Amino acid sequence: MGRVFDSALDELASVTATGSEAELLALVRLCESVVRRVDAISTSAIAALDAQGAFLTRGYRSAARALSDLLSWDYVEARRRAAVASDVHARTTLDGTPLPARLPSAAAAFGAGDIALRHVEVIGRVLATDAAERLSPEQWAGVEAQLAADATRLNPSELQTLGTA
Repeated sequence: MGRVFDSALDELASVTATGSEAELLALVRLCESVVRRVDAISTSAIAALDAQGAFLTRGYRSAARALSDLLSWDYVEARRRAAVASDVHARTTLDGTPLPARLPSAAAAFGAGDIALRHVEVIGRVLATDAAERLSPEQWAGVEAQLAADATRLNPSELQTLGTA
């Protein structure tokens, strides 16, 4: 499978040297789509490892610290990815009770590749503010759903501005 993947990547890379403007734009769009899907898969694996206690058994107190050490990521990047993983994946309580994702609408859009990891990070940050905590659960869920929908048409900076307002 690795050779097939490498061959496909080499073929895509060759477009950068010979591709027309339309082919290059299509390539950039394809690459962004792949990155979004890979980020969704990666955060799913991070959430599963965290839920299984894999980081704790390796002596880490947090998923972010483990990711930083194990993958040589900057701690800030590791913390971002761990936060997104915990926001968009189902969780369980200490007694084993399943809980839905904290950001279910963002989780659906992220999993489908409609929004990027950075969008999810912005939504999570906006909904962690004191102002958002004063919303009723129904209002909070409505805001989360609206932000996830807005994220499909706005870049992360624009989404942050909208969410802050």
